[in-house]
Order: sequence, then structure tokens, then C-alpha cells
Amino acid sequence: GYSTVISFRENGEATNRLSTEPTTGPVDNNEFSDANGNYNVTAEQEAFVAVGITFYNLPLSGTAEADWTVEKFNSYKPTLQAAEAAGPVLAHCRAGHRSAAYTMAYLAQKAGQCTSWAVQESKYVGFYFDTKDNIQVMKFFREVLGC
Repeated sequence: GYSTVISFRENGEATNRLSTEPTTGPVDNNEFSDANGNYNVTAEQEAFVAVGITFYNLPLSGTAEADWTVEKFNSYKPTLQAAEAAGPVLAHCRAGHRSAAYTMAYLAQKAGQCTSWAVQESKYVGFYFDTKDNIQVMKFFREVLGC
């Protein structure tokens, strides 16, 4: 029932491998990997477009400081709005961290909510951003949401 898929993965980033899979080479677990076993954005886009689902790639490394800025968020916001307007959206990255943070920031901003709301709502889907390991995300929420 999804109308749109948004990938927050960078093309060529490492693919998740199951314990039963080889440590090198392609991966046959629907990760859209290339011959080297790295994420292939083109393969994912072609798969979804072929079945009539709109696909967007909003790449974030997750570690680059530039990924966690108001400017980056604002550059992606029109795509998030278009995806939402089209119907149900599946947003993903490799582990869900990047997609959850950006999606929660978008939803919180749209609802006029603050960082505390985004953090609490994130917990409902399994992401605890209010930890010492997530200082960048917390700063991102405060800057994007202004509170």
C-alpha cells in the first residue's frame, strides 16, 4: 500500500549481511546490493519504479556534520512533503537511525512540536536519541524545531 519509498542511504555504502551470507561479494537478501555487496541506489529505484511506486533518494552518511543541519533538512523537506502528499510512505536507511531522525524532525515541525516530542515519539519506534551517542541528532532536532 505504499505510494512512495524514500531511501536515506548513500549509494555504495556497506550492505547488511546475514550470518549465513559470505563476507564479500553480492548479497541476495533484498538489500539492493551491487557486485561488491554495497548498496546500489539505482537497483532499488528501478525495482520500485517498475511496480509503480515513486522512489526518492535523500542520501545521508549519518556521520557527516553536514547531514545534521537545518540547511540539509530544508533541502530535503520539499521531497518529504511531496512524498507525504502522494500517500503512504516507507522511509528507510540501513538501520533506521537516519530515516527515523529525519522523519521525526519532519513530523514534529509539521505539527509545531519541540525536540522533547520528537524524542518521545522516536522511542515508540525503537530509537532512543536522548543518549550520549546521539548528541548530533539532538542538536539537529533543536535546530530544526527551534525548541
